[in-house]
Parts: sequence; structure tokens; C-alpha cells
Amino acid sequence: NDDWEAYTLLRSLSVTGVRKGEIRILTWSDIDFDNNILKIYGSYSYSKHNYGNNISTTKTDEDREILLDDTTLEVFKSWKEKQVLHLQMLGLCPKEDKDQLIFSNTKNRIVKDCYANDILNKYLNLLNMRHIVIHGLRHTHATHLLEANVPHEGKQQRLGHSSHHDTTSEYYTHVTKKVMKYTLQKYIEHLN
Repeated sequence: NDDWEAYTLLRSLSVTGVRKGEIRILTWSDIDFDNNILKIYGSYSYSKHNYGNNISTTKTDEDREILLDDTTLEVFKSWKEKQVLHLQMLGLCPKEDKDQLIFSNTKNRIVKDCYANDILNKYLNLLNMRHIVIHGLRHTHATHLLEANVPHEGKQQRLGHSSHHDTTSEYYTHVTKKVMKYTLQKYIEHLN
């Protein structure tokens, strides 16, 4: 309750299955609050070979939309309001939604690669729980989708597995909004 940024980060990673690099570049315009959709369009990764252009396409070069449950959407809304105050306390002005990172450092720039892992480790220590890395939240999300017996195409789309090189199965079918809704519904029912 005292660290909304951490709560929002950890919840969004665990209930969406997005990759660490994808969440680092999200801006408020990437959330469609009216339709409960999180848009994933790229990723941040550092490489000495990309000549300073650290923002690129997703791992599979495919944009995707992830349907958000109502609770996660409310968490995002609360953090958005609190972030304005947080930035002002740092002496910074919030940017337009299209430019304002959802998770930013004390200079209102992209967070370091270790940022999410540091937050996760902090709370795992406080709770005296076994340590996992941030990518473990993605694995847990995938496992929950499997346990919830959601449609294969829904898992594939939600996790951003390639439709060209099939990570999830041997075939790919276009994912409809109905499948996206059903996948989210089954996932939330499983968690509850």
C-alpha cells in the first residue's frame, strides 16, 4: 500500500506476462482505459551492436494487445494519479500521455535493466520468500494460463509468441476479441 509504483509494476508483470523490456518503454497512451487494453509495440534492450537505438520491436517483431482485468486497470489508474504527485515531489513535470513512461527513474527516463528485479527482490526479502527473477513472473503467468485451460491461441497471443516461428504450438489461428476475453476470464477465474 505504500509503494504504488512497485505494486503496479509487479502486478502488471504477473497478470499480463509481458517481458521486462516491453514494460520499460510503456507510456500511458499504451493503455486504452475505455477498452481495458494494454498495447505492446516494442521493447528496450541494450546492445553494443544497436548503435544507441535501444528501443526496437518486440522479440517476435509483432505488436499485440493484452486485455486487462478490471482490478489491474484500477491499479494502473491509481498509479497514474499518484505518479503525478511523485514526479512533482521530484521537481519534475509530468509529460503528455504519449511521452510519459508508466515506470520511470528519478529523472523521468527509462528505468535501468535491473529495476524490476530490484523491486521484486526487495519484496521477496520482506516476505521471506524464495527468490526468482522477473522473467519468472512471465513463466508463472504462462503456467497459470495452462492450468486455466485457456485456448491455445489465447495463450500464444497474450504471451506474444511468434506466429511465424511457432513457440506455443505447431499452428496459429488469428486471435479474435472473443478469444482474448475468454482467455482473460478463465485466467482470472483460475487465480480466484
